[in-house]
Amino acid sequence: MTPTPRRPPPLQRSEAALLVGPDGRPLACSEGYSRLFGPASAGLRAWDEQGQELTPERQPWRGLASGRQLRQTVTLETLSGARTRFEVSAQPMYDASGAISGGLLLFKAPSSGQTSRVAGLISHELRTPLTVLHAALQLLDRNLPSQPDTAARRYLSEAMAEARQLDVLTGQLIDAARLESGELQLRREHISLNALLQEAVARAEASSPGPCIKLQQPARELFVDADRLRLNHMLMSLLVNALMYAPGAECVDVRLHTEDAEALVDVRDYGPGIEPQGFEHVAEPFYQAPRRERPSRGGLGLSLYLCRELARLHGGDLDIATQTGQGSTFTLRLPLARSAASSRVREDVAPMRAPRRRRA
Repeated sequence: MTPTPRRPPPLQRSEAALLVGPDGRPLACSEGYSRLFGPASAGLRAWDEQGQELTPERQPWRGLASGRQLRQTVTLETLSGARTRFEVSAQPMYDASGAISGGLLLFKAPSSGQTSRVAGLISHELRTPLTVLHAALQLLDRNLPSQPDTAARRYLSEAMAEARQLDVLTGQLIDAARLESGELQLRREHISLNALLQEAVARAEASSPGPCIKLQQPARELFVDADRLRLNHMLMSLLVNALMYAPGAECVDVRLHTEDAEALVDVRDYGPGIEPQGFEHVAEPFYQAPRRERPSRGGLGLSLYLCRELARLHGGDLDIATQTGQGSTFTLRLPLARSAASSRVREDVAPMRAPRRRRA
């Protein structure tokens, strides 16, 4: 199977600095820059407003030798491989004789504050009417005749399913916005991964008439220190994704096991696999792989993206392997808990971890 390339975890939006020579070539950089883009010697890949990649000679900061100040928005490639728009400002630097000795470039993602506001708007403008809608549907459910075959009952069931889907999509948008702004908080607690996985499998099977789910777990319990709500979302995303993309398969295999100091959840489907041209993008935000049988309720293409980024915030990762015509395996990796069970819930912003070496 083709393995997904290892990528470092996402970095919270921050300002990064790069020192360049009079010809615009990089000389040194700040720690924030190296975490975003890598070492100064690696250079930068940049694109203009029309999406055309800029050659090194066309990059705007090469004009510092003329003494021209710079402030513009440019699309740059980060270490994660994502193309992100940054506000770039450059100030020429002069030596004792007054000659230009280089310049200082500052890179700042312009979307952090705006993303936070968008998350707030989504939460208020969508969550409030959704809450009212859920309450109204529940009241209607109590007051309708109990016969399950009536048309009203069928319409109500469809409306409640769509309302639940809207609630899921709204939550995904909010989490994606908070991830990008670096404001997503985790409420960590000591959790039995065995028990939570069993619950997720039962819910996934109950919600889908498709393939059965075969669960294999170790005899001993595996514990993780994680945000229960978001860990449940990660597990459900992988299970629902497997059922969705392998509707004609007999089963989906789920295996919980350990490797080194990590707990691994393998979710393998026996569908058509991921096409080579879409493999690199499968966990990118808003990307949806094409499939022959699309269900009536589609998603936003955020579930795998959120699963990967939330796993990395927990200190883990999401590995993907696929083989055309034989299915795909999604492996959720999480650090095993180091301490005994604790009833205390710790609320924090998860620290970023260092990039892990790629396994053979």
